Amino acid sequence: MHERKQKMIELSDVYIALPGGPGTIEEITEVISWGRIGQHVNPCVLMNYKEFFDPFKQQYQAMVNQGFLTREEFDKILFADALTEIQPFVDQYIPPKIREYK
Repeated sequence: MHERKQKMIELSDVYIALPGGPGTIEEITEVISWGRIGQHVNPCVLMNYKEFFDPFKQQYQAMVNQGFLTREEFDKILFADALTEIQPFVDQYIPPKIREYK
């Protein structure tokens, strides 16, 4: 599984998650995390069809509120309610500052 995800990350310019199960959540979470530590510089999008990712968005907002995620990092994740939101987000995307741990 790790090799498959690594290959997907290497070949992708944008990471888009559609509603799905635990594997989908695990994959998009890993991609978001890898972006924070500089493993890629591509945008992450969650297609929020029928508000599927609202609880996930609330959890990420809680991470911001409690200091585990910066507002800048949160703003680099698009929870898209419509397909028309994705292209402008991708076009204007600037990768977040790489997080370093000491």
